[in-house]
Amino acid sequence: MSASGTPVDASGEPIPTSSVLMAASKHIAVRCRAENIAFLNCKKKDPNPEKCLDKGRQVTSCVFNLLKELHQKCPKEMDAYAGCMYYYTNEFDFVLLLAMHERRHGVKNGVNAFRDFIEGCVTM
Repeated sequence: MSASGTPVDASGEPIPTSSVLMAASKHIAVRCRAENIAFLNCKKKDPNPEKCLDKGRQVTSCVFNLLKELHQKCPKEMDAYAGCMYYYTNEFDFVLLLAMHERRHGVKNGVNAFRDFIEGCVTM
């Protein structure tokens, strides 16, 4: 566990839990789009799983690199957003309702702080 509360492996790299992946999903979709499309095209062309292992590794590498960047540049905000996703069982609807409530009442906590900060945190 890192000082910020994020689970990390033995080398100190963040472990991509489902809540972390859900919190970063929008950014994964944008940043890793080319790798995902190449992988899906490979799978369409050849159903043999061995033929697309390299493309799958490229997708995984892209996602891990993005998560490392998020973990390094905005750990508090990422932890807050992923923590909210975890608390609400990865249901975006609940997290978005919480964010709308915070904005309406002028509250600035982890969820909106992450959503506001994340755009400048990573380059797409």
